[in-house]
Amino acid sequence: MALICPTCKGAVNEDDAYCATCGQSLVGPRAPNLMLREMPIAPSNQLEAPEQLAALESPDTPSEPLTLGSFADLIPPPVAQERVAMLESWLCPQCKTENRTADEYCESCGALKVKTGLPEIEQATLSETLLYPQPTVKMLEGSGVRLGWRLHSAGNTNEGIARRGNADEDSIFMLETRRMYEAHPESFGFYMVADGMGGQAAGEVASKSAIQTVSSIVISELLFPWLDGQAVSKEKISEVLHRSMIEAHLRIRQYNATHNYDSGTTATLCCVVDNLVVVANVGDSRTYLWRLKPETTADAPTQRLSPISASAKTQKLAKPGSASSTPASELMRLARVSRDQSLVEDLVQQGLLTRDEVYTDPRRNVVLHALGSPEEIIVVDTYDRTLYTGDKLLLCSDGLWEMVRDPAIEKILGNEKDLPQTVEHLIQTACQNGGQDNVSVIIVEAIYS
Repeated sequence: MALICPTCKGAVNEDDAYCATCGQSLVGPRAPNLMLREMPIAPSNQLEAPEQLAALESPDTPSEPLTLGSFADLIPPPVAQERVAMLESWLCPQCKTENRTADEYCESCGALKVKTGLPEIEQATLSETLLYPQPTVKMLEGSGVRLGWRLHSAGNTNEGIARRGNADEDSIFMLETRRMYEAHPESFGFYMVADGMGGQAAGEVASKSAIQTVSSIVISELLFPWLDGQAVSKEKISEVLHRSMIEAHLRIRQYNATHNYDSGTTATLCCVVDNLVVVANVGDSRTYLWRLKPETTADAPTQRLSPISASAKTQKLAKPGSASSTPASELMRLARVSRDQSLVEDLVQQGLLTRDEVYTDPRRNVVLHALGSPEEIIVVDTYDRTLYTGDKLLLCSDGLWEMVRDPAIEKILGNEKDLPQTVEHLIQTACQNGGQDNVSVIIVEAIYS
């Protein structure tokens, strides 16, 4: 029995694996040939006659010619009309403009087409959340904040009027740092004013040497341990400041002996750790404390400064929250922390001079102790105070306090709020009043907040 190729209806042998006419496989199911297609066959209603059906099935009937197909046969059938209507436009998530489906970018704003299955309203909400995140929980006022001490300072020096054009023999130093552990602020500050001895050779060298020596010791023995987490006590600070001043005195004396100079310098300095301040002084440079409210408070308890005059009586502390009996004139108060190591100050203590006579006495420039002086042993006075919030420390050379009286200094400190502006105001006032010497000023404000 002759075998017929199911594709081309041609005769094939029983052992053939492929048709000799069309090349189709004769083993297993036949894969469709996408490149070849058969000519269209007449509708079935025209082939109803038996003789016509027999002619198609007869092996002697020649097969119809094959035509080469095209790549158009590979294109999938068109999408249903309902699906086309759903995809015929897309809404721009940025400007809300409708665009054609084939467009990858918005015709209006140029935004990229976002291909997402999210509904339009959810997509816009997601975009706004990513671009402009908003806190979901409102912070309560004061939450997460711990109170602590913060130091703010400003300082400057000026050659004055009488010595304009000459070397400024004053030197100042300010070091201030703050740390926060578990949102609790802690502050450390060191400040120094050195007034080179006027009229002597190399006074500016002496003041510079004093600051270099003292500051290096303070940093290594006080600041570094404080940064390391060690407690810095009042006694430790006082001992380091005293020893550093002695070391500076010996170095300046050695410099004078080597270069055959007779230079020296006064110095006033303070170290502040939070609200504890320790002051050291040699000569007639001064450290003041300005206080707005002398009463104690629950936040920052302290005690009032004792007046310098031995005859003045110390007032008792007022209890926190109690009504103040202090007159209005006492609400702003400037007091000297340091005591001048000068001849006129000793005369005032002995009752031989009044405070007002100090400013005009010809012996007011005679100091009893100075760094680098011929005396091998000098006296270093140290003082300690506890600060209120809002207290201001003023360190200055005699070029300020000889030209500006204490009531005027107190008024300027009370009226000015900006520290650099306050410093310039004090210096300019000293210059306007004569400016007979170099003027150096440092102001330190302690804030508990």
